[in-house]
Amino acid sequence: MRTILPYLLGALFTCVVVAGWSSAAPPSKDAEGATGLYETRIRGLLMKRCAQCHGPERGQAGLDLTTPEGLRRGAETGPVLSPDQPSESRLYQVIRDRRMPPKGAGKLTRAEIGLILKWMEQGAPLPAAARLNQHDVLPIMRLRCTVCHGNRRQEAGLDLRTVEGMLKGGKSGPAIVAGKPEESLVLKMVRAGKMPPPRQVVSVSVKPMAPEEI
Repeated sequence: MRTILPYLLGALFTCVVVAGWSSAAPPSKDAEGATGLYETRIRGLLMKRCAQCHGPERGQAGLDLTTPEGLRRGAETGPVLSPDQPSESRLYQVIRDRRMPPKGAGKLTRAEIGLILKWMEQGAPLPAAARLNQHDVLPIMRLRCTVCHGNRRQEAGLDLRTVEGMLKGGKSGPAIVAGKPEESLVLKMVRAGKMPPPRQVVSVSVKPMAPEEI
């Protein structure tokens, strides 16, 4: 019995240690779910490196990289993700070639670039689309409309910087009618190609809304 006891204690110790490792081990990719890498690493990385120029307040080139919706929407020039061809994704290419972030901003490390490529090789999974809210719409208004309907200029008495301003509207009435898009003047004007006014697009450096923005 004395000869066997050390072996029994050793076996028991091994079982306890292995059990402890199993319970403390980080969750696998399957446990994290399809969007695990985005939620745990990619979202924070994009916020840290890209939000200064491509966030809800300053969506340069119409691109917001801080939300799943913004990543799905892409930029004025088109999609930035190509899940079927990771190395062809525009987001990956500009980061890989060190074109973004711009000169003077904090560049991504090789490890961070590799992490983004890994996520894209998994299909760039993103959380399910949430219901749209003012944080999705207001950046579009600021980008496309507030040059003429904002702080400095409020043509026709219309201020499109806030939800309150859109509901209040201007001389022609409310800009949006909640729950009734077909009655919303701003949507009618945009769809008709009258907003932004074609004659002022060049002078105020504003581009018409893209279909996905509408």
